[in-house]
Amino acid sequence: TYEDALRFKMGGFYIPDYNSFSNILKRIVYRGGFRFEETGINVNGNAITEFGMSFGLGINLGRTFSNVNIGVEYGGRGTKNNGLVEESFVNIFVGLSLNDKWFEKRLYD
Repeated sequence: TYEDALRFKMGGFYIPDYNSFSNILKRIVYRGGFRFEETGINVNGNAITEFGMSFGLGINLGRTFSNVNIGVEYGGRGTKNNGLVEESFVNIFVGLSLNDKWFEKRLYD
C-alpha cells in the first residue's frame, strides 16, 4: 500500500583557501551529505525506508575555474522484518564542470 512520503537531506562543503592559486590542494572542495527517506511504500505493515551518506571532492583543472567532481555514496533501502529484503548500495559519481569568465572586457581585440 501507499502512505505519505518524507525526504530529508542535509549537506555541506569546505574549501581550505578559495583565493589560493599557488596551491591546488588548498582549492579542493570537500563535500559531504546525508539523506533519509520514507519512500511512501508500505509492504505487509512495514514502511520501506532509504538512507545514504555521501562524500566527494571537487578538483580544479589547473588555473581555470573548471573542475572535476568525484563522489561516492553509500546507502541502504528496505527492511528485514517479516521476511522482506534489505539492500545496501554504493554509487560512484564523476562529473565535469566547465566554467569560464563571461563578458570580460578585453584590452586587445
